[in-house]
Amino acid sequence: MYQILTRIVARNLLAQAIDEQKKYDFKPFDQVLVRASNLGNWNLHLFARVREEEYKYECLGGLRYKECIPYQGNEHLLGTNKNK
Repeated sequence: MYQILTRIVARNLLAQAIDEQKKYDFKPFDQVLVRASNLGNWNLHLFARVREEEYKYECLGGLRYKECIPYQGNEHLLGTNKNK
């Protein structure tokens, strides 16, 4: 029973993360916060493009990340590993 509940919770969290990522329409040179995983710290970068890979958010210089959110409105997350 515990494994089933864990899978349901994990699936719901993943769905929420995917929905949240979809609502952003980044354009080249937008200021964004990026990180390689949900355990990493948020870093400020300039957005370049989206790729169809695991690390899909590419920033200037060719660096790629798994997570990407707008810098504006999320300034308080810079340098932290907080989710909100």
